[in-house]
Amino acid sequence: MTRMKFLAWSVSVIVASATTAGAQVRGDAPSSLRMRPQHGTVSKPAGATTSRIGGRGVARGGAGVVRSRVEVFEQIRRDHEQQGLSVRALAKRYGVHRRAVRQALEEAVPPPRKAPVRRAPKLDQVKATIDGWLREDLDAPPKQRHTAQRVWQRLVDEHQMVDLSYSTVRDYVARRRGEVALERDDLLAERAFVPQQHQPGQDAEVDFADLWVRLNGEPTKWFLFTLRLSYSAKAVHRAFASQGQEAFLEGHQYAFETLGGVEGCANSNVAGELRLRTEPGPR
Repeated sequence: MTRMKFLAWSVSVIVASATTAGAQVRGDAPSSLRMRPQHGTVSKPAGATTSRIGGRGVARGGAGVVRSRVEVFEQIRRDHEQQGLSVRALAKRYGVHRRAVRQALEEAVPPPRKAPVRRAPKLDQVKATIDGWLREDLDAPPKQRHTAQRVWQRLVDEHQMVDLSYSTVRDYVARRRGEVALERDDLLAERAFVPQQHQPGQDAEVDFADLWVRLNGEPTKWFLFTLRLSYSAKAVHRAFASQGQEAFLEGHQYAFETLGGVEGCANSNVAGELRLRTEPGPR
């Protein structure tokens, strides 16, 4: 009798185990026996991919990875044209705000992201001081002007700005140095230029340039004589072994013969040296 009870109990245990295993396979097992995913994991359909637009996730099922906002805009426009989906449906499908969907339907190219305006409250306290130093530099010799390192060091030593970073000062000095110079009317007048106007057959510019040639297999330095007409920019070139007076005059003679004449002479300082300024013309 005892043996029969033991056999019946064993059979009931086996049947209960098989029932539990089957329930786990079907997914209807008791909550205490179901397999739970690990902490922090999220299941998604096979083949689904995830992208981001505007700080939110965009899930795509087996259609490829969305790599940029431009591609998301393109897919939104295509689904709207081919399937006639509404703005709400497109926003739900791609996980974006309805405002982004409207932007995609209006323009094929996403609008540029707005660069955040970064404030530097510590720098604001000494901007006037830095600008004053930069204005003083406009009249100072080049070697006595403030560098960004010098500006930062003076702020630390004279104004106790120990918490002000060097990179912040460097960026501000690099931006303001040119702006401060533009505020000076006298310097602005010095940078102004007068456009040159030349009449045909009136002026030409002459100069030499270094020219390296290979003679007998050895690189040799020669000098390239150039006479360029100021009006037409037509030029005549000739190479010389030196840039002395003989080469200078011979180059002019060759240029006049090539261009067919000479008219008028004027003196001009070209490349730091006194050069004869001439223009070929009818004889």
